[in-house]
Amino acid sequence: MRVEHDQSAESRSMRGRATLAMRRRTTRRSWLGGLMALSVVLVAALGLWDQDREAEAMLGAVEHQQSTLASLIAATVASRLEALRGDASPQRPRIGELLRGVDVGDDALVALRPPGEALFRTASGRGFESAPLRDTLARSRSSTRLTRPQAAALRLPERIAVAGTATVDAGELGRWDVAVIASAASERDRVVRARWRLLFGLVLTGSLVLLFGGFALRAERKELAMLRELTLSELEQQRDEQLEREGRAVTMLTLAAGVAHEIATPLSVIHGRAEQLLDRLHGDARNASAIQRILEQSSRIDGVVRGFLRFARGDSPTLERLDPAAVVRDAAELVEHRFTKAGVRLTATATAGLAPVRADRRLLEHALANLLLNACDACEPGGSVSFSVGLDAGGAEVRFDVDDDGSGISPALMARVTEPFFSTKPEGRGTGLGLAIACEIVKIHRGTLALSPRSPRGTRATVRLPTLPGATDAIA
Repeated sequence: MRVEHDQSAESRSMRGRATLAMRRRTTRRSWLGGLMALSVVLVAALGLWDQDREAEAMLGAVEHQQSTLASLIAATVASRLEALRGDASPQRPRIGELLRGVDVGDDALVALRPPGEALFRTASGRGFESAPLRDTLARSRSSTRLTRPQAAALRLPERIAVAGTATVDAGELGRWDVAVIASAASERDRVVRARWRLLFGLVLTGSLVLLFGGFALRAERKELAMLRELTLSELEQQRDEQLEREGRAVTMLTLAAGVAHEIATPLSVIHGRAEQLLDRLHGDARNASAIQRILEQSSRIDGVVRGFLRFARGDSPTLERLDPAAVVRDAAELVEHRFTKAGVRLTATATAGLAPVRADRRLLEHALANLLLNACDACEPGGSVSFSVGLDAGGAEVRFDVDDDGSGISPALMARVTEPFFSTKPEGRGTGLGLAIACEIVKIHRGTLALSPRSPRGTRATVRLPTLPGATDAIA
């Protein structure tokens, strides 16, 4: 049946929404984990970049130190060469004499390159050739760096070395080049130790982040599992409630169909007898008019009965183009006698010129009549009910309003009044099917039925139905 299909679709929709929410939480958790890992990588990259920058600054300081030291030694060599120039019998300067007293430590060496020679020589007389030193002096630069193999070739530790250079112009004794070369092993060791400390800190931080993140993830998984169980429990509860409501609706429709079927036989008898009486009345206009009214109302009841039978079988209603104002007038006429008997005033406002609706005339009139009768029963003698129609939602919907000044409905019961067999009336005065049937009829017309309290008292029942698509001209 249609209700089973609707229930299945609604159940799938609710499960789909719950699954989508869980997937969103999982995606958000994955993004957070990725951002956490990316943050650790960025911190590590920034730390290493800062260490490299600090190492570069330290090597720059060593270069400046060696350049200054080379300038000081060059000044000493220059003064000693000047002393040799003033000697009456100048001799070829000895490098050992020129570098006498110069001490730069075990991880450094001082060398001079005499004029016209390619080799640099130390105070001990050891000679060596160095292309980096030669290029630095040729470019008039004051310092340079030596690679590990170049430092090892000079019998220094196999680490990066820094050289400071200077030139002494001794006149007729020629130009002497001074080179002070020192290993940067201690500075590099400090950088390496700092880098290891950084890596250790990052590993420790990352481990703590992973540890606490794991605890948080575990807690979130538990929370997600609980949420999933709660969501499934709520879905099952909603499904059970929906099945219960739809079961009551099916029971209501079945009962209504059974009642309609049972009414059909005596109704046909009433209609037939009324036709026979009408044929016998000649010249009695008053009684003939009454019999004609019986025939009209029995035909109307027959239409409602047939509509209910089609409705219960799941057939589509017989839809036609209807004028909302005419529907209001006809529905009010159906229940006018009940209002007169109850002493309740009914005011029907049928505004002409509204956009048409597409509906089953008998079913829609019956639904509105049920709302009017329900409002009448809620009023005391002397009360009033207003019935009006107008456009809503920018002209896309026709709105039927039934307002009463009766006792009203408590907020706690407002959501249940459309349930089958639920009634707030005293026992024996209501079946609990009127609003339920009206709600089902409105639903099959793709409309909505809403109940709301009025101030200071009373209730408003509102039926909204879509206007005909593309129907811009009202029914004249």
